[in-house]
Amino acid sequence: MRKLLLSMLAAALVLGTAARSPAESQTKPVLTVSLAGYDKLMSTLGMFGQLAGNPDATKGAEFMLQMMTQGRGLTGLDKTRPWASITTSDGQQFTTFVFVPVTDLKQLAETAQKNPALAKLIKLNGDVYEIEAKDQTIYARQKGDWAIITDNKDRLSAAPADPLKLVGDLPKNYDVAVRLSVKNVPAAYRGQVLAMLRTLAEMGMAPTPDEGDEDHALRVQATKQSLQNINQFVKDLDEVTFGWNVDASAKTTHLDFELTAQTGTALADQLVSVKPAKTDFADFGLPGAAVTANWAGTFTDADVAQAKEKLAMLRKTAKTKLADQGFSDDELKVANKLVDELLEVCEKTVEAKKKDGAVTVLLDPKAITVLGGGAVVDGLKLDKTLKQLVDELPKVAPKMATWFKLNADSYQGVHFHLISTPMPKEDVKPFIGEKLDIVIGTSDTKVFIAAGRDAAASLKKAIDRSKGTAGKEILPMQISVAVTPIAKFIAAVTDDDQVKTRAAALVVALEQAGDKDHVQITTSPIPHGIRTRLQLESGLVKAICSVGKEIAPKGVVPSGAVPAPVPPKH
Repeated sequence: MRKLLLSMLAAALVLGTAARSPAESQTKPVLTVSLAGYDKLMSTLGMFGQLAGNPDATKGAEFMLQMMTQGRGLTGLDKTRPWASITTSDGQQFTTFVFVPVTDLKQLAETAQKNPALAKLIKLNGDVYEIEAKDQTIYARQKGDWAIITDNKDRLSAAPADPLKLVGDLPKNYDVAVRLSVKNVPAAYRGQVLAMLRTLAEMGMAPTPDEGDEDHALRVQATKQSLQNINQFVKDLDEVTFGWNVDASAKTTHLDFELTAQTGTALADQLVSVKPAKTDFADFGLPGAAVTANWAGTFTDADVAQAKEKLAMLRKTAKTKLADQGFSDDELKVANKLVDELLEVCEKTVEAKKKDGAVTVLLDPKAITVLGGGAVVDGLKLDKTLKQLVDELPKVAPKMATWFKLNADSYQGVHFHLISTPMPKEDVKPFIGEKLDIVIGTSDTKVFIAAGRDAAASLKKAIDRSKGTAGKEILPMQISVAVTPIAKFIAAVTDDDQVKTRAAALVVALEQAGDKDHVQITTSPIPHGIRTRLQLESGLVKAICSVGKEIAPKGVVPSGAVPAPVPPKH
């Protein structure tokens, strides 16, 4: 009880304290923290305990509370309602309040005082409890059915009457949540953070010994543009929210990260474009893949402008590097032309405002294969540019020219070109082979790339699967990571005995838990913003709990050993 209370207070007071309390009507919430409530947290503990082979974990926690309070438990605490911490600001100062749901604060204080370690730290002064917490005193008073806690006695009267109005749906949606209202952070504090970032960036702008003047100028320009983008991003932000929740019935857990923008801002225009879209790569992921990622959507005008600026810088950098390679004038002219044509395809693709693609990673102790595909404008021109590059290679890099085999194959209207490069690293050869095969596939509207031992065959399978679901609507971004093949790969190839043992144990646990072994990462739209969710499937949660049961509390005291509750005083 003591650790939970003091930890919450420490988190709540992170933004600092003020010399006086501003009037409630002048303040705005800056930082909000919520806990779903005692009953919900105990339900979560019970689920994890059950999955870890300790079905009595909740009873064990209850027993410890009974021991600490000499049988009173948490008398006076309302176990059904959420806890909250709210830090407000009037534009200059911060005020922090912690709200604990109670039926009777006096009973809760008396319960805490039954613990000898807490008895000396809690004193009643009138209707205010004074609690010694390390180097400061915090104060608590009951107001309605809430215990209000803050670090200055004079602030108690300025606490919001109903904290749930400010907390909103956070405790309904999450076990634990933190929300930062960026627009309510005083401008001076935002300016301090941005100034620190600017100072760090300027320190990194100094030229390096092996950097030419032109390269340095390009890097400085890119850094300044990034700082400008960050500055605008912070200015446009409304709220940032982190939330963690456990679904005890489904035995899954997820972590959310939400961003919302102020209405009418450039960021709001960007975020509104993040919405489900149709893709031609929905089933690009192959069965048994370790990682599959898909994305689809449209570029905003701002996205197009930024992308074209980056491509312009890339063009300039590439041509500067080519000029230093010792090419003849004719060779340099050809090389620059190839760069222009390649980047022209990229620019046209960006200008079309369509983003659509996928990546798949296959892992096996004897083979690693990576596949990728994406929409492109004028893929035939890309194909022509690649052929021009290969035609010029014998003049400038005759050895490299032998690696290329144009039109090595074709499939479903896609032209395959093979690049087979020697693999110098011995530790990679068991997974790749003596040579690394890279397949580049082009069609009028798509470009593909595959690398690894089974590159061409795997790419054909992915093309077949994608063709069957072309035009399917998906979330703007979704990534699926299968933990079982990754754990098997690590267990098979690592030389570290401890890592091998742990990975093998995880494989066994995952196989026993079933096929729900994925980490799913998705981005989806919410009102005025976006939500990125990281979710662990039920089999993975069960496997993690099973592997971790060696360090989990084992069992509880025998029935009847729990001290009998002491009836509350009236």
